[in-house]
Amino acid sequence: MKIKDLRMQIDKLDHAIIDLIAKRFELVKEIGSLKKENGIEPLDTKRFYQVLMDRVAYARERGVSEKLIETVWHDIHDHSLEIEKSDE
Repeated sequence: MKIKDLRMQIDKLDHAIIDLIAKRFELVKEIGSLKKENGIEPLDTKRFYQVLMDRVAYARERGVSEKLIETVWHDIHDHSLEIEKSDE
């Protein structure tokens, strides 16, 4: 296989990752709306750390850097909180 072909596969995967992140944030918007309707604060520290530990363990099983996943999930969580706090 040529580098060009491998890069094309990476490009497709990158687009799929972005599509999944977009879908995730759509769900976050729905959760944010439900939290607002029910007077629930956006930040649920216990839930976040449960999710983080699950994602780190999942990554570890697949040979993916735990540090990378921790960084990515902190960023995703920070952005999710911004979405939940917004008035959109």
